[in-house]
Amino acid sequence: MNKYQDWPTQQDDMQLASDIIERHTLFNDGEPLGFLNVVMNGKKHIDFKVSDWVIDVVDHFIHRYGAVRGHEIAQKVLTRYLLKNQTIH
Repeated sequence: MNKYQDWPTQQDDMQLASDIIERHTLFNDGEPLGFLNVVMNGKKHIDFKVSDWVIDVVDHFIHRYGAVRGHEIAQKVLTRYLLKNQTIH
């Protein structure tokens, strides 16, 4: 089975995500991009917010492929970026 049969747009999708991430990095003056942001709501309440670059990647693929397939593609792209093709044990 060809590795691209279940994801034929993989190369294009990875490049598009790379472009989005690069744009956010440039906007952030080259500083590293975090995955989550900690947000203080009041003195004793902490929330976690997914970073804007992650939201933009997901939104892009939802717009491009629709809600279900867009989420699938976004998960695959983010997994490849975050895990560098390594398995979590």
